[in-house]
Amino acid sequence: MQTNNHCYDYGEEGFKDTLAALKEYGIPTSGAGYTAEEAKKFYHTTVNGTNFAIISCGAFPIERTGFNGEKTATATDTRAGILWQNEELFENIKKEKASGNFVIVNVHGGFEYRRKPHQLQRDLYEKFVDCGADLVFGSHPHVIQPTEWYKGKLIVYSLGNFIFNGESEFAVYGALDSEIVRVGLVNGKIVYTEIYPTRHNETSVRLR
Repeated sequence: MQTNNHCYDYGEEGFKDTLAALKEYGIPTSGAGYTAEEAKKFYHTTVNGTNFAIISCGAFPIERTGFNGEKTATATDTRAGILWQNEELFENIKKEKASGNFVIVNVHGGFEYRRKPHQLQRDLYEKFVDCGADLVFGSHPHVIQPTEWYKGKLIVYSLGNFIFNGESEFAVYGALDSEIVRVGLVNGKIVYTEIYPTRHNETSVRLR
């Protein structure tokens, strides 16, 4: 998932280098590409007879540094970049669901270090479900936010920090916490979830 606020830390050249490395090592991604057409493509895979369509997108606010991901890092016909949440994405989610896929949306959005999702964040993530997403995973807040059911679908508003250099619990409570969410499916529907709390220490991660 490259659709985050650090994707352009080294500009378009660095972004292209990352795309090339992912391709070289066979690491799948979505929501990123050399053009807008590539960036909007879903990643498709089949596991135990269930067809998955997975897309990632950016929806994070303007940084304190002034970095505007929507204007600076969004893929265009002539610029490599990420997929930004937009109306076309909502329509494409509907199409993927209509094709019989289990649809997962990874969204880098919300506000940093807030333990509860902002109303704008809720509205967007719920809209993904309204359009056909079965599961929404959120990142960007750096702290864990609630996992909730919405219309029978699952929204994980923020997974917290898995590994992120420089975080300190003395600076922000909960900044070292994360979680792994395991989802069980039967006939394309979520029937159970298991949440495993994790905690990172420097460059290691352990299950609590």
